[in-house]
Amino acid sequence: MFVLVTNANEYVLYKGRMERVRHSSIGQEHQNAKITCCEFDRTSTVMWLGLDNGKMICINLNTGDEVGECVNFSEEFGKPITYLERFYGILDQDFFLVIVGETEAFVYSQRLNNYKPVAYGD
Repeated sequence: MFVLVTNANEYVLYKGRMERVRHSSIGQEHQNAKITCCEFDRTSTVMWLGLDNGKMICINLNTGDEVGECVNFSEEFGKPITYLERFYGILDQDFFLVIVGETEAFVYSQRLNNYKPVAYGD
């Protein structure tokens, strides 16, 4: 089990009984962004960070390096990612509920590196 504590663009990652794993910050290309939320993949090998600039980045838990390309919700909506939640038990893959701002909801597939809007209510 991991715990992440954030302050603006810096984070401290703990595991188990609060054993510090890493104190780091997000990459230079995201230097002006702030971390708004976090979720871990099903194997606890990477964590996904939602940023206030509408981007979602993936960090390798062993190395602290950014993995792959960031997912950019900001071009379309210009709002921060405010919530990330991994769905459990769906095809042994990582699917996430992503809330952008307070009104836009998406399902993101890590394997497909793709997101689709969720239609709900009025």
